[in-house]
Amino acid sequence: MPRAFSRKVHAGANFDMELPLTGASPVIECRTGIGAQANEHQVVFKYWAPPTAVDQAVVFSGRSTIAAPVISGNEVILNLTQPIDPNTSRPVPDRVTLVLFRVNDGSDIGDVGVQFAILAGDTNADTRVNVGDTNQVKGNSGQATSEANFRTDVNLDGRINVGDVNFVKNYSGASLPPP
Repeated sequence: MPRAFSRKVHAGANFDMELPLTGASPVIECRTGIGAQANEHQVVFKYWAPPTAVDQAVVFSGRSTIAAPVISGNEVILNLTQPIDPNTSRPVPDRVTLVLFRVNDGSDIGDVGVQFAILAGDTNADTRVNVGDTNQVKGNSGQATSEANFRTDVNLDGRINVGDVNFVKNYSGASLPPP
């Protein structure tokens, strides 16, 4: 069974947020999109052996879309794009279920899926962006991004500072749609 992650690059370093494959409540991805695209994300399924094939990747639920899966070493990489709200020009918060069909990892062929949510600025993962998130980012301000605090480096620049605080304030009032 693989492991799944939401991957972001913070100032040249990968920081992966683990996404549970079963059971647990969905994780909330709170960081901005990749590069200049605030609505682009990357989901990585990491296998113990290099997969040789994936038949298909599908957004089973949610409004986001995905590109064809890419196999790189032991990973199957999915690039995901959220829709943009025409009224705010911000990515639409989303609850996503992704499924990979017929992944061949050299010893087994099977399907695997993951559920997660995307809500930029929701650093404390309570399904809404508010003063709690702003205070959490302020509490880490002045620090370099690390495994312990990467959720508060929402703008991915490798440091937690006023840029991250302003990012969260800009998204204040946003919330996830009901499940």
